[in-house]
Amino acid sequence: MVHLVTDSAPNYKAAGRLLSEKFPTIAWSPCAAHCINLILVGKLPMVLDLVKRISKVTIFVYNHKWPLSFLRKIPGWREHPSGRNSFCYQFHCSTKSLPA
Repeated sequence: MVHLVTDSAPNYKAAGRLLSEKFPTIAWSPCAAHCINLILVGKLPMVLDLVKRISKVTIFVYNHKWPLSFLRKIPGWREHPSGRNSFCYQFHCSTKSLPA
């Protein structure tokens, strides 16, 4: 192993620092997606509003059969499983679809 990527919580930072000190050939860095999530959600009100709206749309689509069925028929459209990095994916998709 050459590079270790973890959450940016204090306990992971401490573990990464200890590993890097004990094994100088191993580098450590926090997960970029997690860092972006913390920065955007905590600091920019307009992004927080966007995330809330995206969540409402996602909940609506998954709770109603017809929009989900409609979206599944669109060529190139695909579902991404919800997970730890779902915020970053949702943010990326929403900003990609905004007019320039």
